Amino acid sequence: MRIAQPLQAAGYKAVVPTPRMQEEIVHTSIYHPEVGIKAQSSPITGPARQWVEETIQALKREGAEVIILGCTEFPLAITEPVLFGIPIIDPTTILARALIREVAPGKLKPLVIPEAG
Repeated sequence: MRIAQPLQAAGYKAVVPTPRMQEEIVHTSIYHPEVGIKAQSSPITGPARQWVEETIQALKREGAEVIILGCTEFPLAITEPVLFGIPIIDPTTILARALIREVAPGKLKPLVIPEAG
């Protein structure tokens, strides 16, 4: 799978949603016309968050040790740094920090990384 290539090239095993999960759960959490994240993001609806959580739990069962919220909508639904004992990575935050580091490094606050417990 194209998404997994950079992780695999760095020596990691990527655990990704199956095509069926991608279509039935992941896309539904984002695009459902009434309760999806794009339809209602402030606040996120219970069903949308539940679908994202269901995906995270499925990936954990498949051996995922870290979750990358690889869609800009997911950090709106999952704001915790650790969920179900798994560290959550928000690429949007990483990008924002990189931009601050390049433009105004003195304004970059220290990053606090919680224990996964």
